[in-house]
Amino acid sequence: RRFEDRLTDVRDDIQQLGARIDGKVSQEVYDLRHEALASRVTTLETLREKDTERIVATRRWLIASVIVPLVG
Repeated sequence: RRFEDRLTDVRDDIQQLGARIDGKVSQEVYDLRHEALASRVTTLETLREKDTERIVATRRWLIASVIVPLVG
């Protein structure tokens, strides 16, 4: 009887381990997600740099076309 109880416990443990392993993400999926995330970050950084350049250009235009004629 004790042997059967231990055997049942071992089976339950193996089933629990199998369920945990099934819940893990494979390395390939992890790598693909990481590459996609890195690509998105690069795109966002590029867009931010372009926005910064656009703001600087707008500020220069504003100074050159509005403020300088008013002062000068």
